[in-house]
Amino acid sequence: MKEDIFDYLMGRAEYAIKSKSLALTHETYGQVKMARKLLAITKEQFWELNKILVRNGINNPAAGLE
Repeated sequence: MKEDIFDYLMGRAEYAIKSKSLALTHETYGQVKMARKLLAITKEQFWELNKILVRNGINNPAAGLE
C-alpha cells in the first residue's frame, strides 16, 4: 500500500514540475506532507519527493514555475 501511494505522489510530482505550474506543485507538496503525517510514506520517500518539489521546483528559479 505504501508503495502505491508513493508511486502516485511521484507521478504527480513529476507532472507538476513538467507542467511548470507553481499552484500544482504547492498542491502536490501539501499531499506529500499529509501522506507523511499519516505515515503513508516513509521518511526517505518524503525526502525524495521533497527534493523534487521544493529543492528542484519551488525554491529553484531555474525551474520556471509560474
